[in-house]
Amino acid sequence: MKNLLPLITILFLIPIILAQPKIELKHIGYGKTPQEIHVQLSNTGNTTLTNIEIYVDNEKIETIKTSLSPKKIIEYILYLTPGKHFVEANTTEGAYDSFEINVSAFTTTTVLTENEETKSFLEQKKTEIIIGMFIIFFGIVIWVLTRRPRLSLD
Repeated sequence: MKNLLPLITILFLIPIILAQPKIELKHIGYGKTPQEIHVQLSNTGNTTLTNIEIYVDNEKIETIKTSLSPKKIIEYILYLTPGKHFVEANTTEGAYDSFEINVSAFTTTTVLTENEETKSFLEQKKTEIIIGMFIIFFGIVIWVLTRRPRLSLD
């Protein structure tokens, strides 16, 4: 009986450990500027998560009132100032994740010289459009010519 007690304890604790709420907070990209940060919140546990709180540098940004089922994902956009930031997400169920990000102040711009001109989509893709139109036209012609007349049973 004493040998079975540790085994029973382990078997009892496995469902409790597996049912722990888990969230994954991941930086997935930028928006139009480097200050627009796209993050992904994933429920990687087996319990539904509610009221996800987002913190940046230990300051609460927002509470997302949602019901995030297991294996589901939501995306969220943060607008941060340039510099190093610590982003956290936690839930009322106790799930927690965080990451650190360095936001750049640099934004890229395209400067055209006097000799460069911008071309419209049609000007840039003129040859591809013409070739495509010819292929469609000849396809229709071949289809019409190879159609068999239907037999009438009158």
